Amino acid sequence: LDANPILMQIPIGEGDTYQGQVDLIRRVAYYYDPAEIATTLREGPVPPGLSDETELARHELIEKAAEFDEQATEKFLHDQELSEEEIRRAVRKGTIAGKLHPVFSGSALRHMGVRPVMDGVVHYLPSPMDVPPVEGTESLTSDKQIIRKPDPEEPFSGLVFKITNDQHGDLSFLRVYSGQLKPGTRVLNSTQGKKENVTRLWEMHAKQRIRRDEAVAGDIVALVGLKASLTGDTLCDPRHPIILERLEFPEPVITMSIEPRTNADKQKLGEALSILRREDPSFRYQYNEETGQTTISGMGELHLEIIHHKMIRDLGLDVRVGKPSVAYKETIQSAAEAEGRFIRQTGGHGQYGVVSLRVEPFTPEPLGDPIDVEDA
Repeated sequence: LDANPILMQIPIGEGDTYQGQVDLIRRVAYYYDPAEIATTLREGPVPPGLSDETELARHELIEKAAEFDEQATEKFLHDQELSEEEIRRAVRKGTIAGKLHPVFSGSALRHMGVRPVMDGVVHYLPSPMDVPPVEGTESLTSDKQIIRKPDPEEPFSGLVFKITNDQHGDLSFLRVYSGQLKPGTRVLNSTQGKKENVTRLWEMHAKQRIRRDEAVAGDIVALVGLKASLTGDTLCDPRHPIILERLEFPEPVITMSIEPRTNADKQKLGEALSILRREDPSFRYQYNEETGQTTISGMGELHLEIIHHKMIRDLGLDVRVGKPSVAYKETIQSAAEAEGRFIRQTGGHGQYGVVSLRVEPFTPEPLGDPIDVEDA
């Protein structure tokens, strides 16, 4: 992968014995209570059995990171102790330059290690102030470039990057690139040329929601109230339209058939597929008239398996999935002739008919030479 990994933690145990991590910069151990969904993180001393490994890994971390900061390099070469802030600053410089790739450990299934990873995002990844201003166009048909700085004083602009559906309606996740957004604001969906009303703003922490009175440049929030906006659409100030670069989704690579277990669920299936398609633009579905089947397409077996379980678990729809039928077709490969006779005696003149048939492959005739306009 042409990466330069730098170890930030040492796992305490592995598999079923996994308990937490040792933070190499702080020299402390993190432990979790899975029943609390990792909301409480308990710190403790480094386990005695990991002391030597911790010091060795910490020395390697500092040695790698010091290459990207002159002050850290100077201290390291003179065997001087680096502070936590100096180590983080050096790691951040290497990470933003794309030369270092911090590695953390954890278990998302057991809610272990999530908080340190999020802290790592804050410490080492670029903030909106570290990246160039976002660029966009004035309209879908215009090539005129518009620049928006990550500044709350700039006109508002943001990109809808995900939509989820729950019992309360759609949640549209928005990355605010410039300006500020408040509940009750009327914004322009410049991609579709429609205006939308933002009724509420939520700051999301998994399933936990925190109500926000304002979102500014750099924030990621969930909006309530959008009706027509889809993933990849741009929302902006109606007085200062801009269309940001759209998300590109790859073509599906696998297709399966899907059908409800009862006829009563046929209409529900169509509604469910429409909801899932709205949430996930990389998911496709269509009705095949030749086989009479509804098919679903996605990025792999796991993708479609998750879609299947979501229908059952979240949408309450029992469906079957399987291999799609193939509409086999035949073609004529060589010329052939045949004759058929129909004779039926009915007591009168009777019925009589003869059909002579000849079939052969169709070979398109080549087009003639192109006409020269001047000679025509």
